[in-house]
Amino acid sequence: MRILIVLEQNEASRFHYSVICWLTQNTTAQIFVYNIGSGDGFKNQIVPVIGQGNYFQFNLSKAYWRSIPDIAKCLKQVNPDIVHAHMYHCAFYTTCAIYLSGRKFNFIYHRHNIEIQGFKERIMNYFAMRTAKKVIFVSDAAINYAQKKWPRYQRKFIRIYNGIDLNTDVQVGDVHLPPRYILLLGRLRPEKGHIFAIDAFKSLAQKIADVKLLFVGDGPYRDTITQHIHKNGLENSVKLIGHADDVATIIACSEFMIVPSDFEAFGLVAIEGMALKKMLITSNSGGLSEIVVNDQTGIMLDKNNPTDWTTTMEHYLLNPQQAKRLGEAGFERYTEHFTNSVMTANYFALYKQVLN
Repeated sequence: MRILIVLEQNEASRFHYSVICWLTQNTTAQIFVYNIGSGDGFKNQIVPVIGQGNYFQFNLSKAYWRSIPDIAKCLKQVNPDIVHAHMYHCAFYTTCAIYLSGRKFNFIYHRHNIEIQGFKERIMNYFAMRTAKKVIFVSDAAINYAQKKWPRYQRKFIRIYNGIDLNTDVQVGDVHLPPRYILLLGRLRPEKGHIFAIDAFKSLAQKIADVKLLFVGDGPYRDTITQHIHKNGLENSVKLIGHADDVATIIACSEFMIVPSDFEAFGLVAIEGMALKKMLITSNSGGLSEIVVNDQTGIMLDKNNPTDWTTTMEHYLLNPQQAKRLGEAGFERYTEHFTNSVMTANYFALYKQVLN
């Protein structure tokens, strides 16, 4: 089986690297990658796995649409059995390239989120869904949304949960982090709930002064979050450390994690916490409600009530053994449903289904 993966990836990627490594190590498939992204981070990571001859990269000094004839050329050269394109723009350019090539390919479109922003994205998404034999979504919540939004194509929809592999043998010594902290990991964007977390943490900081709230990640909402911290006089209690590469160690050193997102198509940071046996407190929305089993593998709370979040965080700070038990139960659920091996095996099963 010859599989062409089309993506846009500039930096090294744990997600795509793990998928490609699993396919090359556990199947007889030959993997090819077409990267619309620029930079050498992902290239240097993936070429040693698949070989220089199996890696194609578009020159981003040109306009995006000029990748279409280049992808068409790649399709003719590789002649893949499966074409798996990630995200709407990569899927659209691949769709155009398939038409340009004048041939038919088994095309799979992978949507990692569900938001559609603007007319351009709607058009791109329409043509990608129309051409694809299967459209992968990352949760049942995402599929439910998609069935209402695009009912014409629902027979093509399939849910495959995301998965990750983390190094669970983390060395936690000599880490320059607060002695005790609650962790919120993710991009600094409005929907991730950082402002809500600050409001919920404010009264807790007055009761348990040695515990900090730690934000790890970067993004366009940083100035707004910083201003809200200053407004509430929490400069000593809420810390922003920006992007971090050693995410596993930061998770391992935390008391527990909170994920107060407005909506998550899946919630990758949640399974990162579960992989390291950390208890989760999450909002009961979107894919998060499929990851956490409330009161068994974590805690789910209504996003409309910050007082409940304050009370719950305080309870588990004062009862760390209960938090530990929930974290261990979450790890068992992670190993059963959310590892990279489970996810990629489901991809490969889908490839075989499409071919048959």
